[in-house]
Amino acid sequence: MKNQLFFTILISIFIITSCSDKKKRIATESETQSPTPEILDNNRDLKVTSISRSYSSDIIQELYQEAINKNEKLKMLNTGIDEIDGIKEDSLEQYRKFIQINRNYYATVEDYINQLSDSTIKSELKEIFKVTENKYKASISKLASAVETIDSKTKFLNDQVILMKLLLTEPMIRNYQINEFPNIETINLGEKYDDLIKDVKALYCN
Repeated sequence: MKNQLFFTILISIFIITSCSDKKKRIATESETQSPTPEILDNNRDLKVTSISRSYSSDIIQELYQEAINKNEKLKMLNTGIDEIDGIKEDSLEQYRKFIQINRNYYATVEDYINQLSDSTIKSELKEIFKVTENKYKASISKLASAVETIDSKTKFLNDQVILMKLLLTEPMIRNYQINEFPNIETINLGEKYDDLIKDVKALYCN
């Protein structure tokens, strides 16, 4: 288990590093040519307050959705990712129903046995049903293992999707940072404040 966890972490680090290096090379080649993401384009005349409300929800998801809309291959991949949860639920429905019915049965068996007043019969029945329940559990061990594998792969896929979203949207926000970098002259109000301070002081100092 520890070796598997170490291997998973190592693979994730490798993916992050290799993908980041690739995107850095692409960004270096074309960062001045890449457009600002549409949802962050200043030409849309969005006020700061409306931007704040919009982006406080999930700016990563909004940027990712824009990337999806512009890339057919990514759109198909995302559709597959969205659909896999439904496929998983459908494929495990019969298994989960089977497990639940058997769990319910053996829990009810225990309730019935505990109602017996004869301690000898109660003890014998407990042993009998313990054996049958253990046989049942042994019979589903492969099924349980398969479900654990699916759950593990679900978690790994979720991690990879998070990595993908972060690595896809990082160049997008960098393009915004480059293309929409504020002009310092628009916020250079030092002299105006100095003049106003001087005028205010003139009124009460004389």
